[in-house]
Amino acid sequence: MSMSADAATVPSPTETVVFEPRCDRPAAEDPWIGPAVRGQGRCVRTRLGWSVLILAACIYVLVGFSSRTGIALPAVPAIVCALRLWVCVRVRLRYGSKARHRLLQGPFRKISLTVDDLLTLRSAAYLRLAPDQWLKIAPASVYGPLFARKPYVWMPGPDPVGRVIVVAPGIVSPVVGRVTQAPPPSAEPLEPFAPLRDAPSDDEVLRSFIRYSWRVLIRGALVNLAFVGWLLATYLPPLFRDESKADNVLGAATLWGLVLAACALCTNARALLRLARMSRAAAAAVWTPLPVTFDRAVRQGARAQELTGRLHLPDGQTRSVEFRHVGSSVAAAMRISGVLWIAGEPGKGYRPVGLPGHPTLALAKVGRARRPRQ
Repeated sequence: MSMSADAATVPSPTETVVFEPRCDRPAAEDPWIGPAVRGQGRCVRTRLGWSVLILAACIYVLVGFSSRTGIALPAVPAIVCALRLWVCVRVRLRYGSKARHRLLQGPFRKISLTVDDLLTLRSAAYLRLAPDQWLKIAPASVYGPLFARKPYVWMPGPDPVGRVIVVAPGIVSPVVGRVTQAPPPSAEPLEPFAPLRDAPSDDEVLRSFIRYSWRVLIRGALVNLAFVGWLLATYLPPLFRDESKADNVLGAATLWGLVLAACALCTNARALLRLARMSRAAAAAVWTPLPVTFDRAVRQGARAQELTGRLHLPDGQTRSVEFRHVGSSVAAAMRISGVLWIAGEPGKGYRPVGLPGHPTLALAKVGRARRPRQ
C-alpha cells in the first residue's frame, strides 16, 4: 500500500503502509526519491574531497616524518583513502550527477518480475528488466528474500549507455546501476521463501537482513581491530621508554596514534551495541503498530536523521520516542502512514523498529507512559 493512512487509526499487520513511487510524474518530482538520488551524488563528492585531503596529509607525513613517527599512523589511512578515492572516482565517472539528473527526468515504470526474471549468483541477485536487460543488485541476502515476496520494482531509464535507477518495494534508497545483456551462465533461480507471518521471528526477510548486517559489521570490526593493534604496537613502546617526551614530533604522533586507537575501539563498541539492540527483533513474537506524531517534520530523502515524537497507546496514554539514526525507508513509512512498527512490546527503553516483510531496521528510545492532560 502506498496511500497515506490516518495517524489515529492503527492498521492491521497485513496492511503495512510503505513508500511506493508514483508513475504519473517525473522521478525528479518524487519527494523522496529525488532528494535521495541527489543526496547520493553529494555523498560521493564529499567522500571524494575528504579522501583527497586526508591522502595528501598522510603522504606529507610519510615523506617528511615517517622516520620519527613510525609508519602506522599515516600508512593505513593513506591506503584506505587511496582505495576510497579510486571507488569514488569510478562511481563519478560511471554515474555522475548529470547522468542521474537525466534519468530523473523520466517517469517511473513499474515492472513485475516472474520466477524466470530472478536469478542469484553468490552474493548478488540478477533482475531481468527487459528481454535483453539484466541488472546486478547486491547483496542477494537482502534483496533476494524481498523480491521473492514482492516481485516488482520501479525504474526510470535505462539511458543510451544502460544506466538505470531501480527502487525496490518499500525501500527509499534507490539502486543506481548499469544493465547487462545476460547474467553469468552459472546464475541459479531464486529459492522460494515462506509467506510473511505476523511474528518478526518468522520473517525470513528480516532475519536475512540481520545476518547480513552482522557479517558486514564483524568484517569492519576485524579491520579496525587490526589497525588498533598496529597503532598500539607502534606507539605504546615509545611511551614507556620516554622517547616521546624527548621528541616533540614523536610525542605528538604518539598522542594522536593512541587517540585514534581509542576512537576506533569506541566506534566498534557503539556499532556492536546498536546492532545487538536491533537484533532483538529476530526473537520478537509480534509486531506492535502504534500511531506516532513527530515534534518536527520528517526530512524527505535523508539517509539518516534524528527525530523525536510521541507514541499513542490504545489506552489513551502517550510515550515519548526518540530516534538517533533512522533510515529513510522507516522515516518515509512513518510519515506516509503515521504508524510506527515496534518489534515486540512497546515498553520503556531501546526498541527495534522496522517494517514487516522489508529489509530495514532502526532503533527507537521509548520513554515512560504518560496520561493525557485533563
